[in-house]
Amino acid sequence: GTACMELDLLLSRVKAGRLRFLPLALLHSVILIPSLAICIIQTLTKPVPAIKPADKPSKPRKRPKSLLRVMTFNIRCGVDRSSTYNLSRCVASILCADADIVLIQEVSDGGYDKGWIGTTFVGEQTPEPVEQLVEIHKMLAEEGGRGKGWSENSTAEYLGAFELKEIGRRGTYGIGILAKQPAKTTKRLVYNSFVEGRQGRGAIACQFEENLWCVCTHLQHDPTGYEQEHQVVELLGWIESELGGGQSDIIVGGDFNAIPRFRGVRLMEEAMGQGRTVQTTFPLTKSGTGIRLDYLFVRGDGLRRLGGNKVLCKDEA
Repeated sequence: GTACMELDLLLSRVKAGRLRFLPLALLHSVILIPSLAICIIQTLTKPVPAIKPADKPSKPRKRPKSLLRVMTFNIRCGVDRSSTYNLSRCVASILCADADIVLIQEVSDGGYDKGWIGTTFVGEQTPEPVEQLVEIHKMLAEEGGRGKGWSENSTAEYLGAFELKEIGRRGTYGIGILAKQPAKTTKRLVYNSFVEGRQGRGAIACQFEENLWCVCTHLQHDPTGYEQEHQVVELLGWIESELGGGQSDIIVGGDFNAIPRFRGVRLMEEAMGQGRTVQTTFPLTKSGTGIRLDYLFVRGDGLRRLGGNKVLCKDEA
């Protein structure tokens, strides 16, 4: 199903005596089993003049150029809902959502080995190793994306926080950020390990405007929430010290592997405000019963009103 929530977000920023405004909207999608797909889309727009009703209202109106959509997407190493390796479906999902910035989790660089792609088992001969983020970036520019603003100069930044050689396989596994526009700056954080042998996890941040940072993260899967809590503390400290803290507008999205009552989520809400979705994001049964593990947080003087929130449940990727 699809759920929508209408709010308004006004982004205001004062710098050198000048005041700028940007509205923000969020589109948040759901993770799908068995092929994990999470799409949370956040939209930032600038005010535009009032538009008169179209002569033919049945004809869809094009999205204003000032609209910016941020999508967080767990691609499960490119394995789709049918448990088939298919990066093209990931690309199709991004193009269908018309996302401008994509925060990606569970992406691999060369992690094709022994029936596994990254940390996802497909049980068949694996394809030739590729840099998945780079491959998706190339495909976006070729498969209809060029007309939507994707190009060779678009952002494709990766953090391979987990070396798969630690479990006897090739390549790395991690997170990344794709964006139509080039990032001004990119910073990376690998979380400290609390349990020996656990997968490496981290955060990656790209700066797209002088005072706006987008952060992608994927926290450890600990049923107690202990590791997630410590990683959130580390993440928030890094945001304060490396991304300008309270002087910057921050968007943080990703797979937190934490239900709302976990202390890690409460710490994020205390620091950045409530996560921008109330829907479950990880279905546990075919009937749709599930839990909420994925969040998008915004913070900053300019991030005040949200324009829309929508959960997509029929994506094939």
